[in-house]
Amino acid sequence: MGTDLISVCVFCASVLLRMELMPPPGFSAEIAGSYSTIQRKYDTPPDAPDFSNVTAKYVLIGARGVWPAEADLGAGTPAREWRLRFALGPSHNDQRELPSGALGLTTAYGTGRYENFDVLYRQPIGAADSIEEGWARHKNDSTDGVNLGGSNYTLSEQRLLGSERNDFGLGWRHRFRGLELALSGRYTTIDASNATARFSGAYSGHLYGGDAEVRWRKGPFTVQAQGDWMTGNPAVSEESLPAFVPRNFAAPASFQSVSAMVVYSWPKTDLAASYTYNRNRLPFTTFAVLGAEVDALEGGFHADSRTSLSSFGFTARTRIGTGIRVYIATQLTTGSETVLLTDSAGVAPPRTLNVHWQETGSPASNGGRGPGYVISAGAEFSIGSGPH
Repeated sequence: MGTDLISVCVFCASVLLRMELMPPPGFSAEIAGSYSTIQRKYDTPPDAPDFSNVTAKYVLIGARGVWPAEADLGAGTPAREWRLRFALGPSHNDQRELPSGALGLTTAYGTGRYENFDVLYRQPIGAADSIEEGWARHKNDSTDGVNLGGSNYTLSEQRLLGSERNDFGLGWRHRFRGLELALSGRYTTIDASNATARFSGAYSGHLYGGDAEVRWRKGPFTVQAQGDWMTGNPAVSEESLPAFVPRNFAAPASFQSVSAMVVYSWPKTDLAASYTYNRNRLPFTTFAVLGAEVDALEGGFHADSRTSLSSFGFTARTRIGTGIRVYIATQLTTGSETVLLTDSAGVAPPRTLNVHWQETGSPASNGGRGPGYVISAGAEFSIGSGPH
């Protein structure tokens, strides 16, 4: 369970080796459905905002095997575990500049798909230690029809957007009585693209870093804190009107996040609340692209994005029968982003877009003042007697 695999944000924080609620011992299967949406909004000028949102509906399936640690050791993370989960779903994109339908304003509509999965394996090395390894992929491809300022329903060009992030981790976990400490090395690859008739951008590279986690349990309470940091210099290749001369260079990128979670458990029910702060820097914008960004990129500008997001998560799980647990989970996300646009020719002055991340609102009412969100409901089913 958890919401990172079913979020629409490909380049947001990834759980990878961290566990949330304690899994049932033995073999089990999981199935869930979810709805995820968030919007980027640029409010300048205030009477003509520019906003773009992405919405996805996921189906998640998974399987795992769990061998618990010795009774008093650790804080719930299994000594040995394997897990495999897939989250697949269609998505749709909607970008508009208000007032809707006015000439000279960019709009775009499109559809896409998400193909996410994660794999985890823990292997004990003695009673108190485990080696952990994981791989998580978040991937989205979409196609938009773009109207560059024409009358309603005019198709000016097609846009192809791609975003993919692969996180790999190798770590070590040590268990004390009621306490766990974990450290891991992280390797991340990113691959993104944004292509229209007037602009082409391709971005790929590697980031390196690490992760640290502490988990404590006493009675019905479990408390967890985690942080990770990755940095690198992916390759950038861009070209645009009028001559489509390639511009190739390396640009800095980084992912940083800290999170905390509190769990209270009864014999049949668990409640969890979490907070995650996520700060990223990327040399591109390929998610929920704004009209102002379309105009700038096709005019020869390069984008440098810096995002700060806060996410609040809530999960409730209960056992409703022998070997059957059901859960509901939600995550609320809000934050801000600064996009610095610089002219590749060095002629025009730089532009800065101050962008809000928020709830997807109605275009007609210019709504969307709350947070973006993920809502998920699922079930876990124990299978057989489990491992021994």
